[in-house]
Amino acid sequence: MSEERPQAGAMPQASAFLAQVKRAGIPRIALLYGATTVGVVIVARLVVPFIGLPPATPIYLVGLAVFAFPVVLALVWINHSNLEERAAEAREGIATPSPAPGPSPYGSGIPPAHSRASTEPVAESRSIAVLPLQNASGTEEVAALASGFHEELLASLARIPGLSVISRQSVGFYRDTVKPTADVAAELDVDTVLEGSFQAAEGQVRVGVQLLDAESDVYRWAERYDRVLSPETLAEIAAELARRIVTSMRPTQESDRAAGRVTGSRARTASLEAYRSWSIGRRWLGDRTGDGLLRALGAFEEAARLDPGFSLAWSGQAEALGLLRWNHHPVPGSAPDAMQAAHRALELDNGLAQAHTALALLHLLSQEAPFAREAVDRAMHACPGMADVHMWDAWLNLFAGTPEASLDPARLALRLNPRAPMVHVVLAEALLATGQSREARLHARKAVELDPGLPLAHYLDGLVAYHLNELDEAREALERALPLVPPWGGVPRVSGVRAALGLVHVASGNRVEAAGELRALGQEAGARRNNIGGDPADLFSIGLFHLSMGDTDLALDLFRQVEHWGRLVTEEVRYFYPEVLGPLRQDERFQAVLAAVDRSWNVTAE
Repeated sequence: MSEERPQAGAMPQASAFLAQVKRAGIPRIALLYGATTVGVVIVARLVVPFIGLPPATPIYLVGLAVFAFPVVLALVWINHSNLEERAAEAREGIATPSPAPGPSPYGSGIPPAHSRASTEPVAESRSIAVLPLQNASGTEEVAALASGFHEELLASLARIPGLSVISRQSVGFYRDTVKPTADVAAELDVDTVLEGSFQAAEGQVRVGVQLLDAESDVYRWAERYDRVLSPETLAEIAAELARRIVTSMRPTQESDRAAGRVTGSRARTASLEAYRSWSIGRRWLGDRTGDGLLRALGAFEEAARLDPGFSLAWSGQAEALGLLRWNHHPVPGSAPDAMQAAHRALELDNGLAQAHTALALLHLLSQEAPFAREAVDRAMHACPGMADVHMWDAWLNLFAGTPEASLDPARLALRLNPRAPMVHVVLAEALLATGQSREARLHARKAVELDPGLPLAHYLDGLVAYHLNELDEAREALERALPLVPPWGGVPRVSGVRAALGLVHVASGNRVEAAGELRALGQEAGARRNNIGGDPADLFSIGLFHLSMGDTDLALDLFRQVEHWGRLVTEEVRYFYPEVLGPLRQDERFQAVLAAVDRSWNVTAE
C-alpha cells in the first residue's frame, strides 16, 4: 500500500504541532471560553447598574478573562500531555510497572494487567476498528504472534451482538499508516479505534493498547498486559482486553451482558509453534491470490501437524481450500479434503464460528443451499459480527432466488469490511437483482477501484452500465473484463462477458459487431468443449445472444440443454437481463428452465 510520508522540514513539524493542538481540544476550549466571556460581560453590563458595582466592572471582567486565558489553555495542554504520556507508556512499554516477582526481558517485573488514563465509559458506542498492532520487537516470529493475537481479539469482539467490529481485511489497509488515528476512524466510520504494540522476548509478552474516542478525538484509556508468552496467555489477554473494551463502550446496564459474550479465553492449542503457524496462515489467507491461499493452506496444515487437536488449524484448511475453489484457483491434487477438515474442526469445537463459516462456503460451492443455510445460521449465532458469514449469506439468498433478503446481509458485510472488493461485488449484485442499478454502479466501481485486476468487478460495472443504457461505458468495462478472465475459467465466464458485449452491440444497433461477438463466443465455447469438456453455462450465453436477436425458440432450446446452473449464471438467468428475459416469464418452457435452476441449488420453488 502506498502511503504519503511526511517530509523533513518546518512545515511537517508545524502540521504535527497543529494536530496535537486539535487532539488536545484547545480550539474547542478557546471557542467555549470566548463565548462564556462574552456572555458574562453582557450579563454584567445589564446587572451592574442595579447592584451598585463600579461602571468599569465589565472592563475589569474582560481584563481578568484575558489574563486567565493562557493559564486555562496551559492547564488543558498539561492535562492532555499527561494522558498522551500515559498512553505512550502503555503502548510502548516504557512505564514503570508495579513490582512483581521474576525477571523480565523488558527490565522490570511482570505485573498483572493494569489500567492507565481510565475515564468513564463512552455511552452508546457501537463500532470499533482494532488496528494491527505494531511489532515492537521487529522480528518475523513476533510479527506472526502479533497477527494471531490481533485475529483472536477481533474474533472475541465480533461475538458481541450489535457491536460493529471492522474486519481484519479492512483494518489491515492501515498497517503502518501515517494517517492520524481520528482520520482512520472517519474513513472507517467507527466510534472508537484501538491501537497499540506487541512485544515478545525471552518467553515473555507485552501488549500495550489505547482506545481513542473518535468523536472527541481523545484517548479514553490505555492498558498494558505483561505475561508469560504462551497461546493460553495470549487468548486470556485477548478476552480480558475485549471485555475491557466492551464495558467502556456500552452503557452500564448493557456492559455486563455484553462482556459475558466474550467467551474466547480458552486457548485452542498449547503449542506456541502451532499457534505461530496458524497465525502465518491467517495472514496469507487475507491475500486472496492463488499463491497466498496456497501458502495459507500449507501453514494451516503445518499447524495441524504440530497439534492435531488445534481446531482453528482445521477450519483454516477448510476455508483456504474453499476460497481457492471459489476464486477458481487450481487446487493441488495432494490437498486435504476440505469438508473433512471442516467437520474435524467442529468435532474439536462444535461452537467454532470459523468452522461453520467455512462449511457454509463449502456447501455453497456444492450448491447445497439448505445445508449452507444451516451453517450460516450457526456461524451467525456463534459470532454475529463476522463479516464473511454475512457475505456468504447474501450470496446464498441470491442463488436461492430471494434477492430482497440478500440486501441486509450484504450491507452489513460492507459495514464490517468496507475495503473488501468482493463485498462491494455482492452488494452490487444484490442491488442489481432488486432493480437498484444506480447504487449498484457505485459499488461495482468501488470494487474496480479496490482491485483493478478483478474481472468480476469490471463485468458488473459493464452490466450495470448496460442496464442504465450507458452503452459506451458498458462496452469499455466489458472489454476490460475480457482479458482478465483466467484461461482455465473463472467468474465471470468468457462466454458470459462475450454475451454481455453482444447485447450491448445489439442495443447500440451495431449488428455487425454483435455477429462478430457471436462467432467468437461459439468458437471459444467449442475450443473449451474440445480441450476441457466445455462449460454448460456457455449454452446459456449463446442462447441469450440469440434471444436478443429475436430467435426465442432457439434460445429456449439452448437454455433447456444446460444440465447444471452454476453461481453467476444462476444470477444471470434469474435477475440480470430483465429486458431480454422478462417477456419469457409466462412461457412454460422458461418456467421449466427456472425450475431446473432451483433443482441445481436444492431449493424448493414457492
